Amino acid sequence: MKEIKGIILSIKDYREYDTLMQIMCEEGIYSVVGKGHRRMKSKQAPLCQLFAYVSCICHAKNEYATIYTLRSVQMLTYYRKIREDLCKQAIALFFLEAVLQLKEGELFEHLKYALDLLEDSTKPYAAAALFAAQLTHLQGIDPYVDGCVKCGSKQVSGISVEHGGFVCRECMRAQEAVLTVEELRKFRLLQKADYTHYALLESHGDWNLQDLERQLAFLTRYGFLQFNSVELLEKIAALD
Repeated sequence: MKEIKGIILSIKDYREYDTLMQIMCEEGIYSVVGKGHRRMKSKQAPLCQLFAYVSCICHAKNEYATIYTLRSVQMLTYYRKIREDLCKQAIALFFLEAVLQLKEGELFEHLKYALDLLEDSTKPYAAAALFAAQLTHLQGIDPYVDGCVKCGSKQVSGISVEHGGFVCRECMRAQEAVLTVEELRKFRLLQKADYTHYALLESHGDWNLQDLERQLAFLTRYGFLQFNSVELLEKIAALD
């Protein structure tokens, strides 16, 4: 028997009545079969929800098996406040989508920290943008935010994904937007912050989808990641 204590990243139909879950823990990502989880009377299935933090007792046929079978499960953190908020749910799905693409064991701590912040956050886009900024740092593709990336001027006016950071008005391309001082300040703070600075970030003005999308532009361009969950966030933002 093996205990897997982690966060459920994905749940897919498997065989006739089972599910196949991807669960991330500190050691990496495990594939776990939930026997009978697609049956209406399953007692385990309600405890096995996306982005839930669970403790699973599993077994494998032998030491070389790559898929485990779930024997028992205990819910450690349900993240009720996230599940009750559509925007927070979509952001949590973004977290999972990013981790599934990167599949790095060290991301477990980041994912757990981000979900904990999101649960109680009054500004969920701040939590989302910080998580994205941490991913750029982990991948070594941090935007340059200490001046214009092209000429070094401290009088910056926008962000250039192509050039990799802040640009001044003279170095901006025609298609790059001039941003407000507040937008530039938030972007810089994200590159300098970690999760321990979250209270400062959250208190620093309003946060919106655009703050997240500016971070994702670098992950898409240089990290080669794709985020289908952003479409859902755009739809939610359009309702406000």
